[in-house]
Amino acid sequence: MFKKVKAAELQLGMFVILPPGFIDHKFQKHQILIDSEEKLEKVKAFDLQDITVDMAKSPVFASERTQDVPPPADMKDYVPLDWDASKGLVPEQLKEVIADKKIEPMKKAGIVYSTSLKVMEKLLDNPTVDNIRQYRSSVEDMVGLVLKEPSTASFLAGLTSHDYYTYTHSVNVGVLALLLAKDLLKGSDAHDLNELAAGFFLHDLGKTRIDLNIITKPGRLTPGERANMMRHPNYGYEILKYSPDLSEEIRIIVQQHHERYDGSGYPNGLKNEDIHLYGRLCAIADVFDALTSKRPYKSSMSPFQALSLMKNEMIQHFDRGMFEKFVLLFA
Repeated sequence: MFKKVKAAELQLGMFVILPPGFIDHKFQKHQILIDSEEKLEKVKAFDLQDITVDMAKSPVFASERTQDVPPPADMKDYVPLDWDASKGLVPEQLKEVIADKKIEPMKKAGIVYSTSLKVMEKLLDNPTVDNIRQYRSSVEDMVGLVLKEPSTASFLAGLTSHDYYTYTHSVNVGVLALLLAKDLLKGSDAHDLNELAAGFFLHDLGKTRIDLNIITKPGRLTPGERANMMRHPNYGYEILKYSPDLSEEIRIIVQQHHERYDGSGYPNGLKNEDIHLYGRLCAIADVFDALTSKRPYKSSMSPFQALSLMKNEMIQHFDRGMFEKFVLLFA
């Protein structure tokens, strides 16, 4: 069971869950047992409006909980829904989970994220027109969740895995870019978040045509391998041309997510506003997840380190205003 408290209400013996991301909180994890006055004062000093307390893990609440109820699992421990993928790419239960208001936001985020990883893995294994259509439909449920349940959406942002596979990267970028689009485009009726989200989640679809040995190579690519890899945005665009019910905006996101604001990107070397708004948006989430993911040839960065690097050494690659909005997702 979880409860929200103000900073002034914090006590020794509380197990708190700090907002994941850009807070430089000096702790190794964002889930902390306050077992000293020093930690108590540090957490109070953040002056957060609401702090989540896990009562099941808080010694101070031991007398208020029944001993036969196991504490909830950490976010990373949630397992995906089980379903027969031969009967459909997306489990029917996922829609039910998303719609269920009784499920704790953290638990719901864990189920939705882990199931999304499994669905994306199956889609990339078999990117048929029918599977892409099914996936596009399921994205609408994800958009609804982000729009209607901000607390669950915030946990989704903190769940993004730091191990790199194309399917985990696709889901991570989809979640982060959707959250940015929601904040950046709020109040406007000129943008369809369902279409944007589909493009964000499918942005790396073209990698299904790249040799797996190149994608998973534990080291620097040769010039020929890199040239091959740089074809994946166009490959993705071509694949989606055979899905007539998908919009051109989705295809543009897939084709432009590696373009850079200073013209140094690919596949077309577009520059500034010649890059579509949606392509610029996806590019920020794509770079951030690449930096915070562990790869065979590099360790992962913390969100703080990645955002600092993007600001100090890579800002010319991005739309500065969008990047500033992206940073605020982690505040």
